[in-house]
Amino acid sequence: MRQRQIILGWVVGHHQRGRDSGGRELHGRTRADHRRTRAHHRGARSAARHHGGARSAAGRTRTGPGRSPARRAEARAADPGGAQAGAAHPGRARIRTPRRLLSGLDSQVLGNGGRWVCATVVALAASLTAVGGAGADPAPAGKELVVLGDSFSANEWDHFTGHDDCNLHGRTAWPVQLAKLMGVYGTDNVSDPSCPGASIDSGPGWTLGQEAQRADKEGAFGPDTKLVTLQFGMNDKWGSSDQNLWNSLKPCVFNLELGCDEDSVGQGRMTDYNGVSGALMAKRMSNAVTYIKYYAPNARIVLVGYQELFAPGSSTICLSIGGVVPFINPRGRAVVEYLDRIDQAQREAAQLLGIDFFDTRALTAGHGLCSSQPWLNGVADPRTGIDGLPFHPSAQGDTVVANAVYDRYGH
Repeated sequence: MRQRQIILGWVVGHHQRGRDSGGRELHGRTRADHRRTRAHHRGARSAARHHGGARSAAGRTRTGPGRSPARRAEARAADPGGAQAGAAHPGRARIRTPRRLLSGLDSQVLGNGGRWVCATVVALAASLTAVGGAGADPAPAGKELVVLGDSFSANEWDHFTGHDDCNLHGRTAWPVQLAKLMGVYGTDNVSDPSCPGASIDSGPGWTLGQEAQRADKEGAFGPDTKLVTLQFGMNDKWGSSDQNLWNSLKPCVFNLELGCDEDSVGQGRMTDYNGVSGALMAKRMSNAVTYIKYYAPNARIVLVGYQELFAPGSSTICLSIGGVVPFINPRGRAVVEYLDRIDQAQREAAQLLGIDFFDTRALTAGHGLCSSQPWLNGVADPRTGIDGLPFHPSAQGDTVVANAVYDRYGH
């Protein structure tokens, strides 16, 4: 288990540092993991050098492809346990694990930098295994339900402190309702580190990799893991822009004077939706998804889409205030285009990653913020919830999603 944590922490941190957008500081937890990883690696290299000397001294009894059948048979007779070394020494068998985990990654998804990361992780994993031995922690069985996501999964926010410790989850959030339907709510069989402000890898809040790392520390991934849900993408930075959607609210979404048309991207008031693509989304998610696939081989991994906020292809954006006074910006095409492209990218990314996509947008069509029966919260709107998080699912909207996810994956 400790070896898994070192590998995952290293991959998460290095993948984030290597992004083209660069310069973003990693979370403190990841930096601490890097320091621990380097310490383990130094110890592993020292142990490997010592082990290498012993192997050299015993080299005369080693069998190899260039030796005659008679000599190989003689060597096997002298060391009858050698053929079962993997069974007798489980640490040796684990050396192959990261290789298989990483061997299926396509260069089109990870690129040249990804292949370098994979090769380095394989070397790191092998050296860690050399010193792991029989003292390694047993692999966890896994938790039945694992939820990784942003505020559309957590659906809660500490309005007083704004503190994001990823422990706050709305009472009616769809993962909470799903856990109740599956009979695991309040038990040790669910892990939900979903967090407001989370992104795939943009920061500054929690990322997919960091949430996966926290879940893994809780023993979330194993052969008994049944369902892993992912809900990410809306909070990320894309293209040439250095801001996300929520940074665009004041200068663009709520700007009635200038509007939020397509030209707002070039003006720096709106995140660059031109940079959103399924291939890039898959690339940014691939390390975490591959890790989950390997260590939770029986789980269904589902990329959950976002609810319909505004009708696809429209130009009008709305937000109810008190259920009486609607805010309407008729020049909101850039916002809707961004949401349209995120939805399309999620579909394509799921296909590239070989995981499921759950079409939440189609399920909630006709119940956006401009509709007469919204399934998303306005500001103190009694129709959806006085204290509901604005722009986020209402209790009704979350119930619809929870029931549909359960019907498809929860039984």
